[in-house]
Amino acid sequence: MRNAMRGVLREHEPMARHVSWRAGGAVRIAYFPADLEDLCQFLRDLRHDEPLLFVGLGSNLLVRDRGFDGTVVFTHGALR
Repeated sequence: MRNAMRGVLREHEPMARHVSWRAGGAVRIAYFPADLEDLCQFLRDLRHDEPLLFVGLGSNLLVRDRGFDGTVVFTHGALR
């Protein structure tokens, strides 16, 4: 899967870096797609049972300290 991706994939990414409250634990996988086509391909390749969240700019989003054991897709770069 990683070879076809043009976006950025990070493991154990602290959500505090991406939310307006500057608080929150790490997510198992954070994906920042390059564009809409890249986002669609990433989602096609993702396991169907993978816990998944979509985040825009991260305003008014609270993430618990223990984070999220799944994939978070940051859409703000892909949907310009």
